[in-house]
Amino acid sequence: MYQKKYEWGDRTVGKEKMQKTQSVKLKKKKVSWISGVRISIKRLILAVVILLPLIYIITELRMMSDEIQDERKVEMEKTMVTVTEQYANVAVENMVDIAKTITQNDKVYELVNTYYSTSKDYSEAYQKFRDSRTLAIADSNAVRSLEIYTENPTVLNGGMMKQITSGIKESEWYFDLEVSGKNTILFCDSSTGVLSLIRRLDKKTLDYGDSLIKL
Repeated sequence: MYQKKYEWGDRTVGKEKMQKTQSVKLKKKKVSWISGVRISIKRLILAVVILLPLIYIITELRMMSDEIQDERKVEMEKTMVTVTEQYANVAVENMVDIAKTITQNDKVYELVNTYYSTSKDYSEAYQKFRDSRTLAIADSNAVRSLEIYTENPTVLNGGMMKQITSGIKESEWYFDLEVSGKNTILFCDSSTGVLSLIRRLDKKTLDYGDSLIKL
């Protein structure tokens, strides 16, 4: 009987040892898990500490790159505007010089200030005028078009010669010339964007109304 009791007691002791062993193992597992969590947090913090400056640097570099591109774009636009202005100034100066040369030429006044009895007389005079190379300066400067307008009723429409009709007087460029009160104006066609210079033949007295050139 005592032997059985001892065995039972031995079993009890063994069971207690097993429970203690299991408790120790659970504690170790718990400590191991907590340590793992701590290590993960440390790694996360370390990653954040490393990545944040990198993200900041990359963001700054991108912003600097965008600013540089914007500055280059602005500079290119300024350069284009400057070049366009210079080209326009040269073109205007060129037209002014051509118009001045033409309006000081006696043969131009002779052509528009003569009364022609017949169309043949006018045609011969016009051909003679063309052959004289009076307008060579315009040809050499690659002027897109040169037109001479006159109120002389004996001058025929054709070539560079145009009658100042009621339709011409209602045109935008002729209206601007009249309103300006000047003998020379620059006119930009709103529909085509073409720049023209209009100048009256005002160096000599004309017997047959208004005459002008349009470049």
